[in-house]
Amino acid sequence: MKALHKKLHYISAHQEEFGIEELYALDIFKSFVEMVENTADNCLLESGCKIERDRLHAARFTVAFDLKTRDRLKTVFDFFDRVNARDDIQIDRSLIENFFTVDFDFSKIKDFWVGVDLRRELLESSLDIALTIEDYPEKQEVAIALNGKDLEEDTRTLLVNSSLHMGFDLGFNGKSNIELYPFIKEPEWQRIDIQQRLIQVLSPVALQPLPICKAIFVGISQANSAKKIYYFLKKENFNDLFTYFPANNIARRVHAYYQQKPLIRMAIALLESELQAGTIQRMNLYYHI
Repeated sequence: MKALHKKLHYISAHQEEFGIEELYALDIFKSFVEMVENTADNCLLESGCKIERDRLHAARFTVAFDLKTRDRLKTVFDFFDRVNARDDIQIDRSLIENFFTVDFDFSKIKDFWVGVDLRRELLESSLDIALTIEDYPEKQEVAIALNGKDLEEDTRTLLVNSSLHMGFDLGFNGKSNIELYPFIKEPEWQRIDIQQRLIQVLSPVALQPLPICKAIFVGISQANSAKKIYYFLKKENFNDLFTYFPANNIARRVHAYYQQKPLIRMAIALLESELQAGTIQRMNLYYHI
């Protein structure tokens, strides 16, 4: 028998720990997570925190589950519609609908995530979909085209395997964008040919943390002026996070809290420009349970 609603427990505990008020759409998302836990064989929760200098944005949650049918996708759109029911919110999901065309092959999806990034300022909030496609060159080309011609060269240089991770960010203010995340795993970056490709796109300081990582994602988007690098740490190196990444007390508090949880994996995301400048002002922390 499934142990139901464990993910809701972790969301509530995170809320209490970081003083998250009852922001709009959080209860709607919790209901969606409850539905996923009740109906999905595989379910994973990501709790996230965005730290901008001395400010903590902690109402960031994502749930992962298998997406194998269009009917299942409809449950996601139904969740979006519930959030979009307010007159002062305008969510544009056309990017996603254009990607999931009627002939979409759901067997090509390797993982699928639905999430929220909620703020006190309502129109700064967003809904998020992320997915990885594998051996699906037609849709890979669609995603690259949607992301913009000027970002194509870096994206293709970093595509070292047949998979591509991508995210769709749907703002409550009606704005939407796509971000591509070419990812490289440790066995791949140990190859000389891939090392040569990495140094074409990433600076030496951005590659320094690789010894404690099992994978990196490189976020490439029109929404960011600089590349954002997502470092997925090896489990044995979770305690070494701040040896490689200097952080303030807020980040240390978040990490200390999650070190007491049954983590499956974790990641930190930083702008390459801040790594190069040696002054990290913004970071995202992600914890998977």
